[in-house]
Amino acid sequence: MSDYSQLDDQQLGELLQSLLRHPTAEQDPSSLQHELRVHQVELEVQNRDLREIQQQLEASRQRYLTLYELAPVGYLQLDDRGWIRQSNSAGAALLQQSAEKLVGRSIDDWLSDSADRQRFRQHLDACLAEPGQTHQLELLIRHHDAPPRAVLVISQAVEYRYPARECLTVLVDITDRNRIAALQHDVQHDPLTGLANRTLLMQRLELALQRAARHETFHFALLFVDLNRFKAINDRLGHETGDQLLIALAAQLQTFVRQVDLAARLAGDEFVILLEDISGLQQAVQIAERIVETLKKPLRLASGQELFVSVSIGIASNSGHHDSAAELLHEADTAMYRAKRDTRQAAIEIFHPEMHAEEMARLDREQELRQALERDDQLLLYFQPVVALADGRIQELEALVRWQHPRHGLLCPEDFIDVAEETGLIEPLGQWVLHRACEQLQGFRTRFPALRNLCVSVNLSSRQCRNSNLAQHLATILKRTGLPGACLNLEINEHQPIRDTTCLTELPEQLRQLGVDLSIDDFGTGFSTLSHLPCLAPKYLKMDPSVIAHLGDQNPRSRIPLAILGLARQLELEVVAKGVETPAQRDFLHRAGCRLGQGGLFSPPLPAAALEKLLAHQSGEVTRHCR
Repeated sequence: MSDYSQLDDQQLGELLQSLLRHPTAEQDPSSLQHELRVHQVELEVQNRDLREIQQQLEASRQRYLTLYELAPVGYLQLDDRGWIRQSNSAGAALLQQSAEKLVGRSIDDWLSDSADRQRFRQHLDACLAEPGQTHQLELLIRHHDAPPRAVLVISQAVEYRYPARECLTVLVDITDRNRIAALQHDVQHDPLTGLANRTLLMQRLELALQRAARHETFHFALLFVDLNRFKAINDRLGHETGDQLLIALAAQLQTFVRQVDLAARLAGDEFVILLEDISGLQQAVQIAERIVETLKKPLRLASGQELFVSVSIGIASNSGHHDSAAELLHEADTAMYRAKRDTRQAAIEIFHPEMHAEEMARLDREQELRQALERDDQLLLYFQPVVALADGRIQELEALVRWQHPRHGLLCPEDFIDVAEETGLIEPLGQWVLHRACEQLQGFRTRFPALRNLCVSVNLSSRQCRNSNLAQHLATILKRTGLPGACLNLEINEHQPIRDTTCLTELPEQLRQLGVDLSIDDFGTGFSTLSHLPCLAPKYLKMDPSVIAHLGDQNPRSRIPLAILGLARQLELEVVAKGVETPAQRDFLHRAGCRLGQGGLFSPPLPAAALEKLLAHQSGEVTRHCR
C-alpha cells in the first residue's frame, strides 16, 4: 500500500478529492483497488484528526494539571469514608503535609474538635446522598505547631457511578477573611455591648435620609436614650457593675428593635435607636413609652444583682428638612436633654424647632457664666437672715448667690444654676460662694464682736458632694479667711444623700474634723433621708417652704410640720422653717415648738451692705444689753 504520511494535509486533501472525482483512473483501472486507495486516504485523514484531538486533550490535561497545582485553594479527592485519595499542592500546604503522604489519611486527623468531626461526617453523607449537589460548611483545621486555620469546605459527589463513592472537595482558607470581617465588625460595633457604634449609626442614618428624600412615604425616627444617674451608680457600685448594667440595658433595648432597625451605643450611657420605615411619629412615641414602662421592672445583671433604673428619651424624626445625619442626631440629643431636665424619674420629649433657640440661649448663658467666673465682677453674694421666731433676732445667715448680668439685670440662682450643673461650672461657682461667704462673715465678726458666734450656711451641689477634695478645699478657705469651722454650716438637699454615697460616709466625718456643721435642706419633700439621719448627724433640718405653705387653715397638710417637729425632738435636732411669709405661719410654728425661721416676713435676701446695717443695729442692742 502506498505511504501517504509524507504528504501534507493540503496534498492529501487534493488527492482524496481527485480520487473521488475519477473512479477509473488510468494508473489503477481496477475499481476494487481504487476503493481501497480511497479508504486508505480517508483513514490517513482520520488518523491525522485523531492525533490532533489527542494532542489537544493532552494539552488540556496539562493545563488542568498546571491549574490544579497552581490553584490557591486546596483540591482533594475523598472516598466515602473521608479518606484522601489525591491532593494538590495548596491542599497539602494547608494541611502541612506532602501530597504523597496525605493519600490514605482521613480529614478527621486535622479536626480535633469532636463536634467538627461530626459536622464533617454529616457534610460528606449529604454530598454522597445527592451527587451533583454542592454542599459547604466551615471548619477549624488544627496543627500541632501552628495556629488553627478557618477553612471553608465545598464538596460535591461525582455522578459517574452510583451509588456515589467519591467526593471532590475544595478547601478555602478563610482565616484572613474572617479576621478582616471581625475587624470590620469591631470598627462598626461597640466592644462592650455589641451594639452598633457611632460610625455605623451615622452610615445608616445617612442612607435613611437619602431614602426619605426619594420616597415621600418613607418615615423614620431616632430615639436618643440616656440612662439616668449612671455616674452615681458607677461611683456607688463600681465600674464593673456599671459595665454589666450597660450590657443589660443594651440587651433590653435590642428587644424593641426590628430587623430593619438599628440599636447603637454612642458613648458612656448614651444609646440611640434608629426606627426605619415606621407609620409616623406616634409609633416612635409608643416604642419610647414601652421602653420606659419595661424599665419599671429591675434589670438583672450578669452577676445576678438586680437594679432599678430609669431613662430619659429624646425623639427626632425626618418630618423636617435635614442637611445631614449629624443634624438629626443633634435634634434627638437636644430633646433628650430637655427630657432629662424633667422632674420625673423617666421622661420623653419630642424635638420641636423652638428647642434650637432655647439651646442657643443656654449656650450663651454658659459662655457668659464662664466669663463672669473669670472676671469676678458680676457675681454677688446676698444673705438671708435666719431668725428666732420668738423675737426676730438674727441667729444665722444663709448665703445666696446672685448674678448681675450686663444685659438681663440681677439674676437669681433659678436662672443659671441648671446651666452650671449641666456644664460642671457649679464646682467653681460653689468654690467662689464658699470663699466669699466665709470671707464676708469673718468681716462681719471682726466689725461686730458681739456677734462673734454668728454662722453662715452655704448650699452644696451634688457635684461638690462627690468631689473627694471638698474637705481639703474647705480647710484652705477657712485658713485663708481666718473663719472658725464652727461658724460654717453646709447644706445638702434632702434627695442628695441617697444618690451620693460620699454624702453618707466620708463627708460627715471630714466636716466634723474641720468643726463644720452639716444641715439637710428642703426637708419634708420626700423624707428620703430619714434612715440616714444618724450617720449624717445634721445640725438643722430646714423645713421646705411647701411644707408650711398652708399653715393657719384647715388643710390636712398642716399636720406635716408637726410631724417633722416631733421627729426632730425625738432625734434632738433643731428645725429651721423656711418660707415664713405671714404672722399666722410664724405664730403656728412658734406654738408648735419651732425655734428658728427665715422668709419674707423677717427679711428678703440682702446684699452685704444692707445686711450690715441690720447687724450693726442688732450688735448695738446686744452691746447695750450686755452693759
